[in-house]
Amino acid sequence: MTWFLGIAAAVFAALFAYGFWRDRRRTRNGVYLLLALCFGGLALLVEAGQRRPVGAEVAFMLVVLAVPAFAAILAIFLIINGVQMLRREGKSLANLLSLVVGGAIIGYLLIALLVLSRPQLPWIVQSLFVAMTMIVGYFGFLFVAYFAYSLIYRRVGYRPGVDYVVALGSGLMGERVPPLLASRLDTARETFLAERRTNPDVKIVVSGGQGPGEDIPEGVAMARYLREHDVPDDAIIIEDASRTTQQNLAFSKALMAARTPTFRAVVVTNDYHAFRAATYDRKARLRAQVIGAPTARYFVPSATIREFVAILAASIWVHVGVCLLLIAFAVLTR
Repeated sequence: MTWFLGIAAAVFAALFAYGFWRDRRRTRNGVYLLLALCFGGLALLVEAGQRRPVGAEVAFMLVVLAVPAFAAILAIFLIINGVQMLRREGKSLANLLSLVVGGAIIGYLLIALLVLSRPQLPWIVQSLFVAMTMIVGYFGFLFVAYFAYSLIYRRVGYRPGVDYVVALGSGLMGERVPPLLASRLDTARETFLAERRTNPDVKIVVSGGQGPGEDIPEGVAMARYLREHDVPDDAIIIEDASRTTQQNLAFSKALMAARTPTFRAVVVTNDYHAFRAATYDRKARLRAQVIGAPTARYFVPSATIREFVAILAASIWVHVGVCLLLIAFAVLTR
């Protein structure tokens, strides 16, 4: 058993290493990494059990008890963060995410307590609970894989020697650049100045169209902000037609390719958004890595959940199919 788990861990570790070397912008890299860690941990636990059975049993029980305890603590944290988001950012679906997810975790734990304490419940209820548990485990696994790998991705950075620094828009307050967008622009400016030491022709592309509640296009306001912070006007290229991240990247790519057919770029967004933006620039066939600017701590949990939901939505039918299979398995095997 130990050797099988060890081989599985080695295989997934090799897949992760190859995927990271080939293209670090793929979500599957995070799944490979977490599978390698899970199989490796199981191998160590089995090996310990063979040598010291009592110690292994204690370790296993601690892990089992730690899962619901961690889930409860996480739920409380998310609920508190959700209330904080509503107070600071206003009422919107995006700002409710932490509160909703925290409440859902509490709801699942209460259902689990009820079902496990009443073994006489009808088989269909028990089957549906098993299906729910497997679905929760499936999405929990995917979230941990996404979150862990996104942390790794944003800390790797990019290879210097680019032709363009692309700053993605994130919304204005009338004509004013808010703190979230200012953080992106400050990071883009620092990256531009660092690149300019070796490449005087490096440019900044500011990307963002005009959305609801904005008096001017984001690209225009972003360019004004950079000029006010000592970036030369002739080093700024404005893209002011995009409305989504995908359009930011596609339209910016067209502007850069028209000037430099074989360009290299680095894209700047906020840290929580870096990995999802990287998956989009891979799909747009943009030769660029993405770096993240600092974000206010209270904003990160809700934003991270939103990013994860967007990653899931990109392959929604795959996940729907997996959920249906899990439900069928739970019902048919009872």
